[in-house]
Amino acid sequence: MTRVRIGLSVALTAVAMNASAQVAQTCDATQLAINAANLQIIAQGSPAKEQFKTFHVKTKGENIDSTSDTRAIFETCNVLKNATTTLSRDDGASKMKLDYRIRRDAEGWLTAEAMTITMKDKTLTDWKGETRYTPDSSGRITDSVMTFTLNNQPAQTRTHYDYDAKNRVVRMVAHSSLQFFEETTELSYDTRGFLIRTSSGKENTTLSWSDDGRWLKSETETNHPYSVLYTVNECTKWDEQGSCLVQKRTETEKYAKQTTRYTFAVTSDYQYF
Repeated sequence: MTRVRIGLSVALTAVAMNASAQVAQTCDATQLAINAANLQIIAQGSPAKEQFKTFHVKTKGENIDSTSDTRAIFETCNVLKNATTTLSRDDGASKMKLDYRIRRDAEGWLTAEAMTITMKDKTLTDWKGETRYTPDSSGRITDSVMTFTLNNQPAQTRTHYDYDAKNRVVRMVAHSSLQFFEETTELSYDTRGFLIRTSSGKENTTLSWSDDGRWLKSETETNHPYSVLYTVNECTKWDEQGSCLVQKRTETEKYAKQTTRYTFAVTSDYQYF
């Protein structure tokens, strides 16, 4: 789902792509690449190259009543230990509540997810579920199974992840009992190894990077059944490691007879090993 991992995705997309000397000295290069790819799959963002200890991301609407809060804790070499995201949004017509939690266990990673959308006290969407991410013998996540109910209808989506020779995720293929969640996503990287594009039949994202590996901007077009959503995230301030501390997000959604535009302020705090 597009919004379930919103906080994790924002944080991960905003990190620097330069591997620090400390990371290189303390983490095996192959395992670090695998761990970065795993985090990319879980958070649906660009692969991390800095070694996190924690991060905290807050988003607040500037012309809409909307707040989100994401907190994540890591083990060494960018192994995600646990994370939470909560979101509350009220655009005057509908209200949205979201709760997302993920933890590492002996079998990989397991999420618990819940989202409701209401309009005039009538429930439009009621989503509850969990996703199991399963790694192979090398530690790479190769498959995930999302088991959920959507408006009391039980369903399941199975996703397989393909890699290139550098342990980068290049394709995600989802098969679902609900046709809407059937999807194949392709990922592209530039010659420096930076993620520059993700594309599927429903959503396309392009990312821009500076010469020194700082994330600058991402632009996403998402096709919904009755609208098209254009989302732009742009960084305005970075920390010493090159990770984004402050960014501005703009969401423009075009319907048949109207267009909405909301802006958000996003602030991030990172601690590194």
